[in-house]
Amino acid sequence: MKRLTSALFLLLAAFAAQAAERAVRVPVRGSQILEFVGVTAAYSIDANIADASLAGNEVTIFGRSPGTTQVIVVSITGQTAFNVTVEPPRSLTATTKRTDTDGTIETRYSTAAQQVTNSVNVVRQESATRRTEVHVEVAHYGEEAGVRASSTLPAVSYRIFTGSRELTLLDRVVDHSPLTASNTIVRGIHYLDDHWRIHAGRTAYAAYQSFLLPAESDTVLGAAYAFDTNARTRITPGLFIYPDADDDRRGAIASMLVDYRKSDALAMRGELAVSRGIGGAFQLDYDRERERAHVDLRYRPRRFPTATPGEPRGFFADAAWSRDFARGSSADASFSANQYFFRNFEQRTINATTNVRLRATDHLSFVTGASFGSFDDTHTITIPAGVQLDYARFGVSALARWSRSSATNEGAPGFRIAARASAGHFFGNVSIDYQEQAPTLALIFREQPDLALALAELGIRATSAADIARALRENSALIDLGYIEGITVDLAPSRTTGTMELAWLGSGAARPQLRARLLYNRIDGVATSRDTVIATLSASRRLTDATDVFASYSWWMSQQRGGEQIVQPIFEAGVRHRFDELPSIGGGHGTIAGVVFVDEDLDGRPDAGATPESAEVELDGTRRAETARDGSFSFANVQRGAHQVVARVPRRDAYFTTPSRVEAQPGERVSFGVAFTPARLFGTVTSDAGNGVGNVLISLTRGPKRLETTSASDGTFSFSAAPGEWNLAVDTATLPAGYTSDANNDRAVQLDREQPQQAAMALRANRSISGHAPAGITSIVVEPLGRSVPVAADGRFTIRSLPAGEVTLRAGATTRTISLPRDPALITGVDLGVTAPVAVADAPAVIEHPFSVQLGTFRIEANALELVERAQKNGIDAHVVDAGDFTVVRSGAYASRDEAASVVRQLERLGIPAVVVRGR
Repeated sequence: MKRLTSALFLLLAAFAAQAAERAVRVPVRGSQILEFVGVTAAYSIDANIADASLAGNEVTIFGRSPGTTQVIVVSITGQTAFNVTVEPPRSLTATTKRTDTDGTIETRYSTAAQQVTNSVNVVRQESATRRTEVHVEVAHYGEEAGVRASSTLPAVSYRIFTGSRELTLLDRVVDHSPLTASNTIVRGIHYLDDHWRIHAGRTAYAAYQSFLLPAESDTVLGAAYAFDTNARTRITPGLFIYPDADDDRRGAIASMLVDYRKSDALAMRGELAVSRGIGGAFQLDYDRERERAHVDLRYRPRRFPTATPGEPRGFFADAAWSRDFARGSSADASFSANQYFFRNFEQRTINATTNVRLRATDHLSFVTGASFGSFDDTHTITIPAGVQLDYARFGVSALARWSRSSATNEGAPGFRIAARASAGHFFGNVSIDYQEQAPTLALIFREQPDLALALAELGIRATSAADIARALRENSALIDLGYIEGITVDLAPSRTTGTMELAWLGSGAARPQLRARLLYNRIDGVATSRDTVIATLSASRRLTDATDVFASYSWWMSQQRGGEQIVQPIFEAGVRHRFDELPSIGGGHGTIAGVVFVDEDLDGRPDAGATPESAEVELDGTRRAETARDGSFSFANVQRGAHQVVARVPRRDAYFTTPSRVEAQPGERVSFGVAFTPARLFGTVTSDAGNGVGNVLISLTRGPKRLETTSASDGTFSFSAAPGEWNLAVDTATLPAGYTSDANNDRAVQLDREQPQQAAMALRANRSISGHAPAGITSIVVEPLGRSVPVAADGRFTIRSLPAGEVTLRAGATTRTISLPRDPALITGVDLGVTAPVAVADAPAVIEHPFSVQLGTFRIEANALELVERAQKNGIDAHVVDAGDFTVVRSGAYASRDEAASVVRQLERLGIPAVVVRGR
């Protein structure tokens, strides 16, 4: 304990967060971008739940279907794993799809244990504040030698959300606090609101990756009441009781939990718990644009009650810090100290790691660092140094390591080489890693066909003291439940690990994918060696807009020198179908009818005596009807629920005076107003030098109605719209790099049928000059502008907002004439202390692209407009962007990622999922 106490003080000076300490949550069809140091590959354990893609040093996690899996990230300093939970959509409304129901049904078969798994997920938005969710999973295991066939219900839940209240029947993941119930599946009844948290039921299953494993069934009774002491602090006293657990886990816990949030970037949590002893916990999260930190401290006494056997007792501490610097350089470090009290043994580990990545150029980086690892009485020190070369479609890295172990007191070499490449739809990466005096984790696990492959990979991927500590902590449930029957932590004289992955990602509606992955591991011991090979081939394809099929084949071989070769193949296949309405008995339930009328006077009512031309009306994108001579239409036999009705008029000069897309229930009548004599607006987008600027998005808005167009290459644009007052604006998120918009580019315009309007939108090209002035110069005169620019004490100066053409800089007796281009430019390194004439060439613009927030992508424009209106009502400046067949809703641009992330968090509190995107 003295060593662990000392480690606690070292924790205050520890840096860095390893990616493996992150727990990521993404919604279905949502994504999240994570940044890593020197990453060379990334992939998901179960690509059907979540997928991982790599671009530079950013790993994008994309949610495919509800569930939990792991993502493996391979970097030049090693490999790490972190959990990814894909959650069902939390705020589904009828404006985002054609009905108020969203669901999936999936069937999956695996040759391991001859297992067939069927699952159904349904989310139904009954109103703006009420939502229900249903999840059912049934597993059937085929008959094996000595074991009869059986069926189980691993997961079943029914959840009702009403405003800030939640009522869940049967299964729910209870994550109340670090010392009471933490990520525990409880089958019973659960109630939560702004203040109360009540849980009563029995534990039934333990989660491991995408598996639900039978566990000891224990009663869990918990209640807590939260109240705010001020705007930043919340206190939650609670009581959790485990009345029928094992003797060493039975008891009651009185807990006091305190949450403090100073800003969106800083949050802290502390807990004090009393039972058979006193436990404590502290967590801190700090997340800014360039700097991140994480601290997690927990202590449970040896006989402290726990909800499940998988919650380890003892002490563990993790600290994490990382920071990004100029030009993409970064530094990170981490520290962890752990002492676990498992049922049959104790385990102590200490690990400290730091990495520095120096980006010399846009493509070349250097990496170095140091790490210290300790498990039981064995200590290792490792110092790496390497180089990384990155291009958009190719990257290669090489890392040399020197390590020293207390077991031998001798230095040992090692290396890692990795490469990645892509061409068209093909992607690939390969790596080889060699270590001497390598920390190894050997797992002895019971015969469990569906888990064997995952547990084998777990042992192979633990390549450092940090990996071993993490594996012991995150898989303590498997240890205490007996799935892992033995653990050996040792130093191997040498270890060689190789990985290779090839992928083909097709395009088009079918979205076919084919992936091949190979993992090879060889551990050379003193008297023997063991080879392990795991090869996996997986494929998926979309059959229809709502149906996907997927399959995978894994081949696992393990052989010890002189022993028998063990081979186990595993095949898995499945089909997933998405639906957005529930089946009904007896067919349709009503009729949706309406009329398309002429509204030339724009009063929202049919004009007397006017007969509209033929129009087409579409229901849910699948059923179509032509209007009758009087403009009427109807759809019979329509199932209950919300439906999208869209009207179209073939004449190009026609425009709608009412929304052309509406939502209706069976039995409702809808109307569409149409006019045929539009007003017209013509304009140009030009720079301050008179050049036309193309590809700039111009919007024309009136209330929720929004029209958009993009300027041509010469800067011209035009609109055809209904007469009246509109607001004309430039979408600043679409400006080319280096341009800013004038204040008068957001103005009111009055459109008239009889007289076309003209509008000029002016942009300013950003041009600047920076450099160094002679000693004693305090200001520089810019002619012919007549501006005087101050000079800093060290002689540096910067002159901004310059026009195109020649400008003359006067610094005392020294003058320089510089020619500025018509386009944006940033000219640096002008030394006014040089007496000889210096020709300064034009320099290309060096502009930081802004950040934007993406709220969603829609096929139906009306849905996008309603989301814009909803965001604007809550004070967020949202707009739509035409992306061909889709309409994208965005907010921004923002000057920094931190500012954009703050908007994302604000949107999430409103129930609107959003992500930060780079660029316009």
